[in-house]
Amino acid sequence: MIINKQERNVTGNSMLSVIPIAGIFFKFLLFNAIWCYYTTFTPFSCWESYATAFVATLLLSLPYILIRHIAAGILVMAMLDIWMVANLMYYRTYFSAIPLSSYMLAGNLADFLPSVTTSLRWCDWLFPISTVVTVFLTFRICCRQKITFRFSRRIYVVLLISSCALLSINLSARGGLIAIYRTLKSSAHQHASGPPLYTLFGTLYFDYAEEFPELTEEQEREIHTWLSGRPSLVPVPEIEYRDNCILILAESLESWVLNLTVEN
Repeated sequence: MIINKQERNVTGNSMLSVIPIAGIFFKFLLFNAIWCYYTTFTPFSCWESYATAFVATLLLSLPYILIRHIAAGILVMAMLDIWMVANLMYYRTYFSAIPLSSYMLAGNLADFLPSVTTSLRWCDWLFPISTVVTVFLTFRICCRQKITFRFSRRIYVVLLISSCALLSINLSARGGLIAIYRTLKSSAHQHASGPPLYTLFGTLYFDYAEEFPELTEEQEREIHTWLSGRPSLVPVPEIEYRDNCILILAESLESWVLNLTVEN
């Protein structure tokens, strides 16, 4: 009887420690599933999507492992919920993850809050629901089995180092994350597969490290030649002249901006 009770306590300790970590990992899989629903489910057939999600889960679980309290896990999961839902809402409008430069412009959301709320979908509520379920299961096991928070930090460190090493070797053998991500963005079928394959953290790193090449003199000559070959704009005589202000908004421009001022 004593041996069985001890074995049950050891098993309960492992489950208690694994539940918040499994909840974080589930959020990455849920994000990938919703994201791929709008694009392609090809990332689910690639092992990188699971490996990067596993590494990100271990890194985000570090506060929970060090503090040994479920409050740290709840805070991490709540922040993940907000971040992932925000990126899904952004993708439904702009077909990309939130760029790194746009995080400083979050205050502008107050100007068009109704359009933001209309981007919400019922599946987005699965993120906070998964957090509630994770917390419920954690406290239920803790209260019923009267067990304490115990987790082998040695196993955590071994898993973290080994998974990071394998992922780093794979990325290095393929030319590095920047080159791989650049290839994905230029692909016709996988241009939006970056976040599911390399998580949102990889997307932010690519935005930070990617440097757009400057125009060469030959490219500038080609641009000027193309602009000079365009027919000149002349006003239509039948239209009455008026003093009107015409505002043209150019939004979501990519790297192909010419950085030139075109005047009539």
